[in-house]
Amino acid sequence: MKNITKTLLFLVGLFVLPSLIVLAGNKPKEVKIPCADKGRSDAMYFRASNSAKSNDMARAKDKALMVTKQMLASLIGSTLQAVNDNFASSSSTEFKQSMQSISREVVNQQLKSVAIACEKTDKGKDGNYECFIAVEMPKVVLVEEIVKAVDGNDKLKVDFDKKKFEEIFDSEMKKLEN
Repeated sequence: MKNITKTLLFLVGLFVLPSLIVLAGNKPKEVKIPCADKGRSDAMYFRASNSAKSNDMARAKDKALMVTKQMLASLIGSTLQAVNDNFASSSSTEFKQSMQSISREVVNQQLKSVAIACEKTDKGKDGNYECFIAVEMPKVVLVEEIVKAVDGNDKLKVDFDKKKFEEIFDSEMKKLEN
């Protein structure tokens, strides 16, 4: 009986242990995407990252930059929409629309000069290039430009509370960290 038990244990060990070792080695590997860590927004910066492929390296970079800027514009736009909704909640429709218009104009101007926080290009086995890019825009620059634009508009300047606007903007920026 002892011999049968030992034989059974030996056979189980012979087949089960290697299977467990193989299964343990087949854990999914985490893929590290270049520039992704540099594309996370926080309370001080709007950031975005993306990539694009092409058989031409310059075209891959141009495509990646364009898509990343579009993502950044979308992020900034939704944040400013929340800021404007909260800020102008008790204001007239005309004031709200003017604030939205000024915000869009400022964002469009600022997107032309975003900083590239990270850029990496890989050449795949298929010969195509993949460019990874992260861009950023400081919150402070955006707020300053919006305030400057409002100061230049006599109608808006009357109802504009800079301190309240900055507090709401800071609150929305903190939400980006989560």
